[in-house]
Amino acid sequence: MVRPAPQSTQQLDADSLDKNNKHSDIYYSGEAISDQQIKHLKIILEMNKGKQRVLELELQLKKLCQQRFSTD
Repeated sequence: MVRPAPQSTQQLDADSLDKNNKHSDIYYSGEAISDQQIKHLKIILEMNKGKQRVLELELQLKKLCQQRFSTD
């Protein structure tokens, strides 16, 4: 049995994607998933990559600031 696809990805905003991300285990039940669900998971993946990159840059900036102030 194929689960119904979530609403159109164009209608999903970042908040609803985050909420769905927390419950994405429904996609890993071994059942077939729709093209819409695959697109949805790809969007979540790209959003998470973006968040990870921001966190990496913030950490790098923090380290650089610490180095700068420790050499002053």
